[in-house]
Amino acid sequence: MNVRKRTIDGSQHQISTFESVESFLQTSKVPSGMLVIRQNGRPLDIYNVPSRSVTDTTVVFLHGAAPRDVRLPYFAGQEISRGINFNRVFVSDPALTSAPDITIGWHIGDSYAPHLQSDLVCILKAIVDSHGAGRVVFFGGSAGGYASLFYSAKFAGSLCIAYNPQTSIRRYISGKVREYACSAWNIEANEYDPLEYVERRAVTDLCDLYSTRQGNTVALLQNTQDAYHVERHYNPFVKANMPENSIWMLKDAWGPGHTPPSKVVLRSLLEGCLDDGAWSSILSNLGFREAEVI
Repeated sequence: MNVRKRTIDGSQHQISTFESVESFLQTSKVPSGMLVIRQNGRPLDIYNVPSRSVTDTTVVFLHGAAPRDVRLPYFAGQEISRGINFNRVFVSDPALTSAPDITIGWHIGDSYAPHLQSDLVCILKAIVDSHGAGRVVFFGGSAGGYASLFYSAKFAGSLCIAYNPQTSIRRYISGKVREYACSAWNIEANEYDPLEYVERRAVTDLCDLYSTRQGNTVALLQNTQDAYHVERHYNPFVKANMPENSIWMLKDAWGPGHTPPSKVVLRSLLEGCLDDGAWSSILSNLGFREAEVI
């Protein structure tokens, strides 16, 4: 099977390679720079960028869909976060290396990494601990918003910033879901319901997850002109959410369809993460309000 080319310039980056998730977790000191963690021989690429100044905050960036001609590893969020004083961690979805037709993977795994969700929780906890950070933020849009919602739920006290997120993979575009499931998990193309196979191995519905008590805070940014995501993802998620969960929203008409919030909006939100106080107070000061159906 053809796969995308993956290139890391060793002259520009410190590269640390680990032959398994277990070997990474056993390391005495998590190195900065490019972390290459092999899963069944295939790499999981993470870019660990500790702040040069003292900070108590780490932000984990999880990308959404990638262009078909993407260069791997794919680390979204570097430009918008540049110069802000927090530790930064960028994750490249390993599913993108499975086949050239895969552009979206929600960071939930594939046949090489069927336990990616649980593995990545352990990996990210080790990195965050190495930073000594007491405040953790997960940031992503669309499919990256899905991933941010999932992983933030595994870090009590963390903040999730998710813009125009998917909240149920089954309710996403059926052709894209089938393409991902068949290519990433090596399922026969004529399988009636390939996602059913994936659902037995990964969390694919966040409405179910957040219908129970979660210890994080969620900041949802939703484009009101994105009717597809409002009707199929945002509203079902808000309706299913357990009332005790801390879910906040900021809605606006940022542009047609799946247009994300402006870089100014997103960067000001990231800068706000450095403020002292409870996440709920910070979000309220930034114009968020408790989530409700749109």
